[in-house]
Amino acid sequence: MIKSAQKGLKTCGALASHGIQSAPIWNITACRAQRAAIAVKTGEEGNVVRVLNVMLSLGLGGVQKAYAGYTKLLCHLGHEVVSCVAPRSAVSMYLPADANLVTLSNFFERDPVAIIRAAFLLRSQKPDLIMVHGKRALMLFSRARHLSGLHIPLVNVLHRHRLKHIARSDLNICISEPLRDEAAAAGIDKAMLAYIPNFLTGELDASSPTPWNDPPVIGFLGRMVPEKGLDLFIDALAILKESGVHFAARIGGDGPMRQTWKAYAAARGLGHDLQWVGWVNAVGEFHKSIDVLCIPSRWESFGLVILEAYKAGKVVVATRTTGPASIINDKVNGLMSDIDAKDLAAKLKVVIENPEFAERMATQAAYDIMQYEIDAVAPAVDTLLKNLVKNFHHAPGLGLSSAASGVADR
Repeated sequence: MIKSAQKGLKTCGALASHGIQSAPIWNITACRAQRAAIAVKTGEEGNVVRVLNVMLSLGLGGVQKAYAGYTKLLCHLGHEVVSCVAPRSAVSMYLPADANLVTLSNFFERDPVAIIRAAFLLRSQKPDLIMVHGKRALMLFSRARHLSGLHIPLVNVLHRHRLKHIARSDLNICISEPLRDEAAAAGIDKAMLAYIPNFLTGELDASSPTPWNDPPVIGFLGRMVPEKGLDLFIDALAILKESGVHFAARIGGDGPMRQTWKAYAAARGLGHDLQWVGWVNAVGEFHKSIDVLCIPSRWESFGLVILEAYKAGKVVVATRTTGPASIINDKVNGLMSDIDAKDLAAKLKVVIENPEFAERMATQAAYDIMQYEIDAVAPAVDTLLKNLVKNFHHAPGLGLSSAASGVADR
């Protein structure tokens, strides 16, 4: 025990001297305890994968939630996870309190000092597999892996339509089937592509549809950036108001466009109809307070907030973009709209004026959500990563085609 503690102190000191901060390795986390229990119970000690899970962005939103979700899923499977984030990154709020966490200082995606630090991190942590989220993490760790001289696979979770440089990874996990197909059409080898959707990690309790508020409350929840289309939502609400539809609206989230859009809403005569609630930590409570969730995005690669609304028993109206279109079966478990304020207003009006129809869609959505639960997705991730690690040590890329296709055809 004393030698283990001394080794831990030495490792932490070395990491700190290279600009990396680490939690003490002798602090036994729930993840490690679960890993040990599963290994003893199943006799599969050799199947435990040590994963360095990396995200270096400073923002906070659905992608960051998905990153934290992978940490939870991998721990849920009994694997050993080291979470690597940027210093002062907001994503740490989504990670388990006892997560094995390291931070990596970096200033840009080709930061030479950060690449050296990342290479040292790889050699000190000795992961079996690197999982990256976002372009910066991909660029830094693809170079760091080469610099370290380690022969370990690099998995890129492709959250957005940013295909440049993804050939640097050995496998790309695409969060939607259209995103996978787009990558294949761009010339990426299909053996390097797998489809695994984003998933819920169990924090939200399932809720059945409940009686609506009077007037009905329409909600928006997301980052306040142009692609999220909050201006389209405001225009749609203005059209509803002009047509005599009674409603209230709650807007959750934050971002650089917040003040601009608040002023725009006031100019459209909606100053007293909207409640701006700011950043939302208690997502379940937010959904309980609304009747309809609107996703007015101009582009959306997935839409984790849709799954959260489904879990809460709410009906969703979304614009027809890649992510929502892969989740929502129009007029069955939600309504799809053109990326147009008039059509969005028309679809919201249909839902508000036909509550029984809305309830049927919400009930179907609550059933459909099961395929996105952590227990439904975890086996595919487990098989994919174990096969990748096993085959990579024989020859990079060997066996990826069968592993990827097995997940893609779920």
